[in-house]
Amino acid sequence: MNREQELAGQTVVVIGGSSGIGFETARRARSEGADIVLTGHQHQYERLRVDGMTYVVDGLGGALNRFNFAAIQPGSLVRYNATFGALFVEVFDGKLSFTFRNTHGDVVDRFDVLRDCRQPHTLVDAGP
Repeated sequence: MNREQELAGQTVVVIGGSSGIGFETARRARSEGADIVLTGHQHQYERLRVDGMTYVVDGLGGALNRFNFAAIQPGSLVRYNATFGALFVEVFDGKLSFTFRNTHGDVVDRFDVLRDCRQPHTLVDAGP
């Protein structure tokens, strides 16, 4: 019996998705068809593409410490931890545009996800 994937074509935001229940929620989102997972917690910025899935770790919002990167993960496309920054998301009819800027205003990373954004989508929060 084939069943439709519950999150097919959706963007999932997981708070604390780097480990524990948040990580398992991100993994489940992928298995249910989500096309991008945004997560925080690690005090760095990294974008990865693994098995057709985009993962973004955005943890440079202003905690007092920034972590060094461990070994390069398979699928890692962009890694940044030089200074703090923020991930901006713009919603258009045919795409989501993501831009990570550091506190100096420099663009560190930019990418798009093609998507019909006219319909509301479900948000999944694994936070407390």
